[in-house]
Amino acid sequence: MDPILERYQALEDKVASYTPNLDTKRLYEAFTFADTEHHGQLRKSGEPYIIHPLAVADIVADLGLDQLSTYGLMSRLPAEQVRTLMEFLESEGYLRTNPLHATLEPTPAASKILFQGEKLSMPVRKDRAGEARRAGRKKTAVHSPAPEAEDLFSALRAVRSRLAQEENVPAYVVFSNATLADMAEKAPRTMDEFLDVTGVGEVKAARYGEEFLRAIAEYQDQERP
Repeated sequence: MDPILERYQALEDKVASYTPNLDTKRLYEAFTFADTEHHGQLRKSGEPYIIHPLAVADIVADLGLDQLSTYGLMSRLPAEQVRTLMEFLESEGYLRTNPLHATLEPTPAASKILFQGEKLSMPVRKDRAGEARRAGRKKTAVHSPAPEAEDLFSALRAVRSRLAQEENVPAYVVFSNATLADMAEKAPRTMDEFLDVTGVGEVKAARYGEEFLRAIAEYQDQERP
């Protein structure tokens, strides 16, 4: 058996041991989705990146974290809304990216919210809130741009790949394929237009906006006769 499939099967058996009515089909779909999204990505050790999410899932199962009442609370939120929340918490100093493992983790300041009852308010742009709700009602996400935007999409993927390598994070941490597809179709030229791209929040716009706007401008300059 393939070593990765063998690790997945061991995980499924472990979860099934304490979950009598386990939906094995849904669990396998989650595994194949992760395997597809990480296809071709390698860890520093040279192992396929899918080894990491499998290892994390194994830890979750060992600790029984999936049995907690708070487990999966955000699973029904639109992905864009979750990204916006994570970006806001990171910008406010409550989350940070671990440079060694390229994962999000709470900072000491987060304990005030988690354990001491401190409240945090996040400003929301009304127009983007409505857009996020509409996006959340879509049953499928678009991961490919319109045919006429495919060349720009490829150029943007190259920028994403470079940034991900520089920051030692998986490419999707920078922007998802769906975000790049929308970016390629809209081809924003200003920061305000960049913020109208699905999946772009204030934090990532500040962090990556200039790089992608420059790439779009250079691409369009090359395309002019």
